[in-house]
Amino acid sequence: MKNKYFALKLSALMVFIYMVQLIAPEITSLLAFRAAEFPNNFWTMVTSFFIHSTTDYMHIINNLFFLAIFGTVLEHYMGSKDFLIFFLCAGLFANLSAFYFYPESLVLGVSGAVSGIIAFLAVLKPNKIGIFWGAPLPMWLVGVMWILTNFLAMGGDAGVAYEAHLFGLGFGGVIGGFYRKSEGGKDVEEKEEFEISEEDIRRWEEKYMT
Repeated sequence: MKNKYFALKLSALMVFIYMVQLIAPEITSLLAFRAAEFPNNFWTMVTSFFIHSTTDYMHIINNLFFLAIFGTVLEHYMGSKDFLIFFLCAGLFANLSAFYFYPESLVLGVSGAVSGIIAFLAVLKPNKIGIFWGAPLPMWLVGVMWILTNFLAMGGDAGVAYEAHLFGLGFGGVIGGFYRKSEGGKDVEEKEEFEISEEDIRRWEEKYMT
């Protein structure tokens, strides 16, 4: 199955939208999700995880770093179409946390969906090497550390939706478990390690270096 690099394209789209936010800050409140206003502007449940804080550039940098890296790996294993569907569902499920924990607050950012991606990989490929705070760790431990840090941080920084992260982690872990047990998941488990072949490099050079 041809990889359509949706994880990278989504990252590029979010960078573009972020630039638009900097030019026209008013669109941030228009695209952000507020649970108390649902079902009015229901589409903001999706648009909210394509925008980021314009006052904290690390918000988008951190999110897109993990989306590009972990998302690309997960997309390789499950296919581009399934990855895109999972990404959208994980973001939506993470936003459900707002109805209980912060109904009056504006919710924005892709960290809930990113958390889902990490949990999915932790279940699907627990012994593959990932990264946490710059340290290479097996994916199962990355998932555990991600859960612990978000759980312990709850109630600390009021500007960070740790509950949404945990909702995303829970969703990704459950869906990853079902996927692992499915026929598709078994096939994924039997695949060789993710490698870039000489042919891949040649095609990349012909497309982008000439």
